[in-house]
Amino acid sequence: MDNRTNTRLEFKIGLEIRVGDYQTFSVETRDLSLGGLGVASENRLPLQTECDITLHPMSGHSTIALEAAVVRHTEEGMGLVFLHPTKETLIQLCDLFM
Repeated sequence: MDNRTNTRLEFKIGLEIRVGDYQTFSVETRDLSLGGLGVASENRLPLQTECDITLHPMSGHSTIALEAAVVRHTEEGMGLVFLHPTKETLIQLCDLFM
């Protein structure tokens, strides 16, 4: 059963995931919504791991920084939910789809 409240759209964009001061890796999103995203990655953080993420949109858009947590593992990678997104950040995410 899928408990998502936001529709995810297939969307590929560069993403950096940072856990504390010790682990950083770059991946690509598989899908994106206003509530979270899926990433394609062989690296899978443990469920409930909180991390800082930075989306790197194409030219014309600023980077987008968010806090997130790992909520699922998939064959392709993992799913993350955004934690406490600001109104400004949600507007930035909406702009990506325009």
